Amino acid sequence: MFDREVSLPSGTTDQFRRDGHVVVRGLASADEVASVRPAIEAAAARRTEGVAPLAERDTYGQAFLQALNLWPAQPRRPDGSRAGTTTVRPCRPIR
Repeated sequence: MFDREVSLPSGTTDQFRRDGHVVVRGLASADEVASVRPAIEAAAARRTEGVAPLAERDTYGQAFLQALNLWPAQPRRPDGSRAGTTTVRPCRPIR
């Protein structure tokens, strides 16, 4: 799972540098996404505990519920990776 090499479209690195994120369609299969979805949803639920009920939030808070940086909340495995996460390692560093 998540172990195949993927060639990125031309300009992806530049777009990442400019925007801070990229979308790479087909990077993960539906089965790969399904296998990590429960861990991501559980981590997001933990990060949003204690959030006011919908009726008590302002307009922005009713439209969006942010759960940023989910990975630091996950325990580390013996190999140093985080449980419930997948690390995508580039073939070469982005400079």
